[in-house]
Amino acid sequence: MSALLIALGKGIADIVSDEPNWNKSIFSKYKIDGFFGCKDMTWQRKYRQNIITNYLFSTIFVFVTDIWHFANFMNKVGYYLALVTAVLLPGSLVAKLVLVLIHLFFTTVLFHILYHSILRK
Repeated sequence: MSALLIALGKGIADIVSDEPNWNKSIFSKYKIDGFFGCKDMTWQRKYRQNIITNYLFSTIFVFVTDIWHFANFMNKVGYYLALVTAVLLPGSLVAKLVLVLIHLFFTTVLFHILYHSILRK
């Protein structure tokens, strides 16, 4: 589960990071300044008239402002989930390191499949 969150988060964040990549992605059917828009164009959605909502959407709720921030949030949740799982698993340190290496391999493979095949048009 954590490998999927990490790969999906990284793949989406990379594909919407700039306008040329975003134009080649499956997200280009949405408005460029909407939630699924290019990171370079959605920063304006964070800033509101109210000072309290401006603060909240610029700090703790920034992950709901656009797909780039949400994808990075998923990526970090995946890393924390993998870390907690590795620490809580019973077994020797060597076994845990082997599992971490296998996890990294599957994460890398999933990322390349998502980024190059699924998220592109």
